[in-house]
Amino acid sequence: MKHAVSVILVMICVLASLPAHAQFNLPSAIGNALGGGGGNVPVSPPPVPGVPSVPGVPDANGMQNIIEGMDSSNQAGPRFEYMLGYAIAAMVLGGHKPLPLDSPVSLYVDQVGQTVALASNNPFPYKGYLFVVLDTPEINAFAAPAGFVFITTGMLKFLRNEDELAGVLGHEVAHVELNHGLRTLKEGRGWQSAGELFKLDQGMLGPVYDEMNKSMRDGYSADLEAEADTRSAEMCAKLGYNAVAFRDVLERFRQKTGTYGGAKYPDERGKLYADKLAAMRFAQPAPVPGRTDRFASMLGLLP
Repeated sequence: MKHAVSVILVMICVLASLPAHAQFNLPSAIGNALGGGGGNVPVSPPPVPGVPSVPGVPDANGMQNIIEGMDSSNQAGPRFEYMLGYAIAAMVLGGHKPLPLDSPVSLYVDQVGQTVALASNNPFPYKGYLFVVLDTPEINAFAAPAGFVFITTGMLKFLRNEDELAGVLGHEVAHVELNHGLRTLKEGRGWQSAGELFKLDQGMLGPVYDEMNKSMRDGYSADLEAEADTRSAEMCAKLGYNAVAFRDVLERFRQKTGTYGGAKYPDERGKLYADKLAAMRFAQPAPVPGRTDRFASMLGLLP
């Protein structure tokens, strides 16, 4: 287990060295298309009270010191969630080939994702959002704690326009905003404190990843997935995206696979989403010139 932990920590440090593009600026290409003064608007992340700056990921001893410093009543804070998210993200990247973060496809997905995140109630996680495109034909998207969002090339090819992409990324951003990953881990294992959640010396990282990976693949729960759908609709509507587009994604996915995303997703997911749009009295916005072309250009660059 010690060898496995060492490998994981090396992967975490490699991941930590990767650049995060446009994390704290409204991308001009996307922002200008939204209207209302969007685009080229610098946005600075607010400081997190009581949380020091972390230039890198601590080694095993440093992480253990943080854990041992938590008392039984301490909840997992931003720094803790960030390290847990990095560990899970490193394991994901250990099993999937990502597109380079500076590739045109990755930059485009990042721009849309960062823009959607700005409409969330948690636009600035501890180290910002990181959107990663995985090179696999699987049609999927999922998120790890602290703002790590993954989407597959298979999903990008399945989508038809930027509004659909915004809806999918909005759903994943909602999981981060609402802390679904950490909540599910703690509830599933009955952990009472943050210190119990991640003790490397007790070999818990493997089981944590297995449980988190299962939740990311099969869904968290019907209630949490419906909650994430609702927030995606609200964020997309706030930004001027066509929130109806995500309903189209859900229905096409069900027709193709026979499910709405996995064993734990709501059986009436499409209807629940449509009911939410009706309750919002959502009016579809007019098409935005340029979105169709840039989405098509992105598809043309996919491997």
